[in-house]
Amino acid sequence: MANQLPPPEKLDLEGDSTSVGLKWEKWKRSLYIYLEATDIVTPAKKRATLLVLGGTPLQEIYYNLPGASGEPGENVDVFEIAIKKLNEYFLPKQNKIYERHIFRSIKQDAGESFEKFLIKLRNQAAKCKFDKPDDHIIDQIIEKCISSELRKKIKEQWETK
Repeated sequence: MANQLPPPEKLDLEGDSTSVGLKWEKWKRSLYIYLEATDIVTPAKKRATLLVLGGTPLQEIYYNLPGASGEPGENVDVFEIAIKKLNEYFLPKQNKIYERHIFRSIKQDAGESFEKFLIKLRNQAAKCKFDKPDDHIIDQIIEKCISSELRKKIKEQWETK
């Protein structure tokens, strides 16, 4: 039976390196979901799907990255090699201090759900290389969430630990 699932949206490679890096991360997540949903499991087929769905611009980058296009073989996962090389290409070197500054500036906006606020915090915390990200996220919730009731509950809960 033919696959009836729509593929991920096309990868948009326009913009500065930071925005392209974020687009790559989001597109890659969609690709992983697609591969799992369509039961594509062999490294060679996963790599081929990555390149077909990524489009010609991604293929041009891939085939010009040294060491990216290895041949399938025993103990060689060509998909993981491709992902590793593309990550190195797309993901800018992150400045931990700058990323933490961005994290500290995140606040819950009026009308924004707590869940959306929490997702923003978790996404940014991942870039900060915190030893204990949950502690920093809780601190930021206490400082920057709208609900004073929630702040009070969190403080009470943490004081008992």
